[in-house]
Amino acid sequence: MIEIILLSVIPIYLNGCATNFKGSATAIMNTCNKTEIIEDKGTYCGDTDENIKEGTGTYQWKDGKSYTGEWKNDKMHGYGKAKLKNFTYEGNYKNGKFDGMGTLKALDGRVFYKGEYVQNAANGEGELFFPSGERYKGTFKNNKRNGKGTLYSADGSIIYEGDWIMGSPK
Repeated sequence: MIEIILLSVIPIYLNGCATNFKGSATAIMNTCNKTEIIEDKGTYCGDTDENIKEGTGTYQWKDGKSYTGEWKNDKMHGYGKAKLKNFTYEGNYKNGKFDGMGTLKALDGRVFYKGEYVQNAANGEGELFFPSGERYKGTFKNNKRNGKGTLYSADGSIIYEGDWIMGSPK
């Protein structure tokens, strides 16, 4: 039996789980053991504080993307894992953006970038891996190789070592 109780903010309770509706909603198959928030763009299952995503939880977008991890003030914040359209990301977030140490991988598991991020961009120390087997290890600024760094061939030999300016060897 499904118990439904309507409250003023439009939360309802299904099988003992608080479900909050934001926007239009469709039928629910509730498997969430915590608070579930259904929005036009997707569904959240996890900790909340006064209907705000806060603590740990999972968000599943209708387009197939997902995020599981820490939340603060309704934004991804802290450590988490995301499945994006063409990549997965595991690492730190700040105010909904990649920020801190993280790893971006292709869906087949190949590492694309591993290192520091600031506001969704590679900034600081990191490693960039190319499909050819080449890799760059060094500093980045706004997603570009910038500063000291080394480009290695697929066999590990050094192609270039030195300074880089906005993606190109100096």
